Amino acid sequence: MGAGQEAGVVNERALVQTSMVLKALSHPLRLKILCLLGDSGREVSALEIIAVLGTSQSNVSQHISIMQGKGVITTHKDGNRVMYSVSDASMLDLFYMMCELFCDD
Repeated sequence: MGAGQEAGVVNERALVQTSMVLKALSHPLRLKILCLLGDSGREVSALEIIAVLGTSQSNVSQHISIMQGKGVITTHKDGNRVMYSVSDASMLDLFYMMCELFCDD
């Protein structure tokens, strides 16, 4: 139970935030991006993401934009490169927990 939350009472703002994060993760390519960022343990450039995932720059850019807009990942510029990282370790905890529940491997 979160801080300031009474038993049996759900914080509406927390539910909305949770829903937004789950929507941001609701596409296989976004989950692959999150996995790549988490497994690398470092910031990753857009070019690296494109190379590893084998998809177009515009496709990756569209999904990264959604993830960034929902607060799942953060970006910063390093010279001419845009670098991406997971905004909060709890995002990775959620991802790995979902993998344990739903993945057969």
